[in-house]
Amino acid sequence: MSKKVHRPTRSPAILVVAEGSYTENGVKTFSAKQISAQNVLIVDERYQRNKIEEKANEISAALQAGGVIPDDIWVSKRHDGTYAIIDGLQRYWGAYDAGKSLRARVYMMNAEPGEEWKIERQIFHVLNSRKAIGAGHRVLKWPNAGGEVVRSLARTGSLRNRVVPKSGRKGTIGASTLARSLACAMTGSHVSGSITKVMSILDRHCLDAPKRTQKMAQHYGYIVGEIFNGNAVPSLAARAFGIQCHKQWSRLTVKAKWPVPTKSSFSKMKRFNWRDVTPGQESKFIYFVLDEVEKRWPVA
Repeated sequence: MSKKVHRPTRSPAILVVAEGSYTENGVKTFSAKQISAQNVLIVDERYQRNKIEEKANEISAALQAGGVIPDDIWVSKRHDGTYAIIDGLQRYWGAYDAGKSLRARVYMMNAEPGEEWKIERQIFHVLNSRKAIGAGHRVLKWPNAGGEVVRSLARTGSLRNRVVPKSGRKGTIGASTLARSLACAMTGSHVSGSITKVMSILDRHCLDAPKRTQKMAQHYGYIVGEIFNGNAVPSLAARAFGIQCHKQWSRLTVKAKWPVPTKSSFSKMKRFNWRDVTPGQESKFIYFVLDEVEKRWPVA
């Protein structure tokens, strides 16, 4: 049985349909236009999943905080005029709950009427069997201001050419680690949750206080780049330094001179083994690392 997706009564999301290029499994593209999915959008439970509340709520919260959904959802236009969500159901529900629009790729199925779901099922499994795009790649491709802040640190300063999709090599920092650490610096607290949530926080700070956000990012990049010059940057240490940066600078104006560690402090922190502070790199240990940061760079 097919199940209709209930539409919001306050402000239905508009699916902005983009021409697709997916031609395998009997699919041909459908011309670009806009559709209102009122009363015609369905979820076919013969292959689709139900709404996952936790995931949809997380996406909704990120959208309400100013974030975006960078990936199109996939929709099938059936012979009876209905539109079936093939891929991106949780993104749809997140946009639905937030009252936001989202982009979709819409395809006509090369199938007999009533048999479209069989090809949709094939596409669903192909899309969901692909290796998930890593968080680091999502950060570096993020289209809004938060993504540009990360990319600017990757182009200039102490972190130039050292920001990579996934860390591990000496002298590098993972893009998702950098983004999460910058969010810690902006908020003064440990930021958990999805990378979408993290980037939405950066987007919001860029919008609300662009000069402060840019200065904080540059100062943070300088400090972390100098301390871990030649070494991979541990995730917990990067985040702990972000929180400490907030403590150091949050009460200062943008035009003020922001303190950075002294030459002696830099030297001590470079020699310290930040991975030995905790028994693991799980988030629950971050405050052990923060204690060590505060000892070496106390707030004046």
